[in-house]
This record gives sequence, C-alpha cells and structure tokens, in this order.
Amino acid sequence: MNPIKDRRPPVLVVALALCTSAALGIVGCAREAPEIPAAPATQASGSPSNESEVETTGPLLTSGTPVGVMGTDEETRVCFYGETLSLPPGCLGPLLIGWDWAEHPGEYREYEGHPGRRHGQFIVTGYLDETAGTFTLVKAGSADEYVYPEEVPDEELFATACPEPEGGWRVLDETKTNEDTMYEMFEAAEGIDGFSMSWIDSYTAAAPDAQEHSGNDPKHSILNVKVVDDVEAAEAALREIWGGMLCITTGKRTQAELLAMQREIHSEHEYLSSAPEDGEYLGVSTLYDDGTLQREFDRRYGAGAVRVRSELKVVEPAP
Repeated sequence: MNPIKDRRPPVLVVALALCTSAALGIVGCAREAPEIPAAPATQASGSPSNESEVETTGPLLTSGTPVGVMGTDEETRVCFYGETLSLPPGCLGPLLIGWDWAEHPGEYREYEGHPGRRHGQFIVTGYLDETAGTFTLVKAGSADEYVYPEEVPDEELFATACPEPEGGWRVLDETKTNEDTMYEMFEAAEGIDGFSMSWIDSYTAAAPDAQEHSGNDPKHSILNVKVVDDVEAAEAALREIWGGMLCITTGKRTQAELLAMQREIHSEHEYLSSAPEDGEYLGVSTLYDDGTLQREFDRRYGAGAVRVRSELKVVEPAP
C-alpha cells in the first residue's frame, strides 16, 4: 500500500471474469465483447412483469441506483456483477425476466457491427433468484431520474484524527522532513506491532500559499498512523525518522487481523468486495444479504468486526 495515495489497503474484489468492471470495483479489461451465454429454458424478454402475474420468492428488491442492462430481444441481462471494459461491453449478471427494449426508446445505445446488441443504465426493481440466475422485473426507472449524491471532499475523507496542538501544526525538524523520510516512516509504521492503518492529510493551512503548496509536500502534510497498542511508544519510534507533522491515534483492530479476515471470507464466498475501514472493521459488499451473511460473520469474528452491505435494497411496503 502506498499511503501517499490511499489511506486504506486495496479493495479485494472477486468477479465473474478476469477482465471486469464490477459494480463493486474494477479488476481488469477486455478488448473483445464476450458472447452472452445461452439462456436456460425460461422467458427473458417481453413486457415488464406485474407483481400479481409472476411467481416469486423472497422480498421485492431494488438497485436504488442505475445499473447496466444489456442484451438483445432474445436475451437480456442485468449487470449486477459488473461489465467488461470492451466495446460493446459484456454483461455479468442474471437473466432479466420480463424486459422489453421497446418500452425504453432513447434510453439505450446500439453498437455498429453488433446488430441488436443494446446497452443502457436503469434503476431496476424486482425479484432475485440467485440459484436460477434470474431477476424478474417489476419496474424499470430511467437513469436520468437518479440524482447522484455529492462526493465527499478529500479534505474530509483524509482529515487528521488529532486535534490541533497548542501553537498549531508545525514541522519539528526540517532535516528529517522530506519525501525519503516520509516513505521511510510509513514503512516503519507498518512494521510496528499493532499497526492498524496510515494516511496523509495535505495540510494546506500550514502553507503560506495554499495554491503553491499542493499535493503531498512533506513540509505541509500531516502523517497519520493508527495503532492498536502503545500510542506513545509508536510516536517515539516514528519520531526517530520523521520530523514533520505527525498524528498517532488508536485503532480498534490491526491491519493484519483485518486482512486475514478478508482472505478467509473471499476464500469461501464468491462475488464479494471488501476493504478494511478506518482500522475499525472489514466492510463487505454483496449483491443481497437477508442477514444470513452478517449473522455468520458476527458468530465467527464477533459483532462489529465485519459489516455487510447489500447492493440491492428491500422495497418497504407503502404505509
């Protein structure tokens, strides 16, 4: 991990192919669009399904946000597991039962040289059958209707965890405040027993000219380290290397512990993405969890060690 670029270990994604842009992460690319696998003996096209007309099991689910829909009049898939980075893209996901492209004029594109191949972004609501590999459509909303939330500014994502010291943040030893000592300090931090995570806060307020001193200037950056054990001992050790601004705080779990959980989980479960979060827990994203996964991880690792997030949300009945 390069703490200059990222405050967390890389997200681990298990996708359906080696070259995919998953809804939960990107792990590669492809030059040629793969052929869509042959459909099983089930209808995959036609008018969107009415809830009263289809046999369904499980809760009514919605993507909540736009997701790729791709296919032909004969077969269409909803790309819950991602899309290949090709032209046209390939779709990784279940068959979409009850889809009719004629219901969505102007909301998709077609590709020269690939007659009948269509691709668009839609908010889909319906019933998921992961065993059968199908999603039975009840409603499809245009991506144009979705309002994307504002991105959290970097200064908030990478904010320093310590309060400002008396007299303000300042460099203690300029001879030990440079790129070499910055990288050396981060490497030393990862070797500390109880290391949890590290990141850098570009502290522009410490610069006379915030426009002039941008990026990761060592003299205008606060290096942040979380450790599970002795904070004072960690700071003393790192001060032998680093003379710039430094913040050492307490993490709940070590990075080694979180990465071990991550490896174990991905060895047993397909189609997940995960990443250690703030030195506190392992965040896991999956297509849909009815609570079974969360209960399994709570029993195995303890409550709060793993937090499962479902990409599909249950549609609550109207009051």
